[in-house]
Amino acid sequence: MVGLSEPYAAEVLASNIHEKITVSEYIVLATERFRDANYQLAEEYFKKAVNVSRSNLHPSGQVSNFQQHIALKALAVFYFQNQPLRSYEKAKDNFAQAVELLESGSDPNSFLRLGETYEIWGLNSLYNQFTQDGNGQIEKAKRYYSQLPPPQSPYDPISQQLIENLDKKIEAIKKNLNP
Repeated sequence: MVGLSEPYAAEVLASNIHEKITVSEYIVLATERFRDANYQLAEEYFKKAVNVSRSNLHPSGQVSNFQQHIALKALAVFYFQNQPLRSYEKAKDNFAQAVELLESGSDPNSFLRLGETYEIWGLNSLYNQFTQDGNGQIEKAKRYYSQLPPPQSPYDPISQQLIENLDKKIEAIKKNLNP
């Protein structure tokens, strides 16, 4: 008997029990469709991840900002990719929404997540040759990274290392764009 391939089987399952599909699972489905060059379906799954994230409740009974942040960031990166649905404006809008969800945080985890988000936004902007915007987002990333406290364990990131790694990524993009 010929069965469905794994991603397609997952889609059939997702359509049958859509109310139980998580943000992460929709992002995986979207990524698989992107890899298959089915960009419209990929966009649909990324948007479903955002919609599900807006209804997921944290154990406290409130909507999880972190889940929304992840889904919006994934959708933003999708819009930066070189594909027919590419949209710099949609990418910026989704990144801005993702940032807004965590901006009020004053804890190390918020600083780290915001730094990562601005880093991804900035690097994607630079790669797509939106230099001014990219540089602005990179500066914000470095500002958040510099606010991280000293590590409390060997697993905590060191702010200077994050900034140095970011600088290396920027140099790699510059070399790639100007060989």
